[in-house]
Amino acid sequence: MTGHKAHNGCGEVRWRDLARSVDTIVILMGLQNLRESMKQLLEGGCEPGRPVALVQSGTRPVQRTLVATVATIADLAEGAEFKSPTLIVVGEVVNFRRRLQWRESIIRDATLVAGCEALEATPWTHCV
Repeated sequence: MTGHKAHNGCGEVRWRDLARSVDTIVILMGLQNLRESMKQLLEGGCEPGRPVALVQSGTRPVQRTLVATVATIADLAEGAEFKSPTLIVVGEVVNFRRRLQWRESIIRDATLVAGCEALEATPWTHCV
C-alpha cells in the first residue's frame, strides 16, 4: 500500500482486514504516518509482537535497517532518526532477514567491471 495516502482521505485502507488476514504488509512512502499505521493495525487486532522492519535507502550503500515489533517500531524509529525513503515491512517475513543478510555484504562489496564507468557513482552496482 502507499502509506502517505493511507491517512489523508485519499484512499481507504481496511486496517482491520490487513491486521488479521494478510501475512505480509509492505508500506511504501509511509514513514511519516508510521505511528498511526501501527496504531491502526493494533486496533484492528494485529499482534503487538508481530515483526516490523524499516529499510531506509534500500539497495544503496547507506542502507539502514531497523527491526522491532508493531508495538515498538514507531518509538525506535524516531530515536534512530529514520528518514525517507523508507520501506516498511510487517509480518513474519521480517524474521528471514538474518538468513538473507549475507546478500547485503555482497552488494556493498561488489566491484565494477570494464564497461561500467557510468555507474561508478554507485559502487554497489555489479555489471556483467
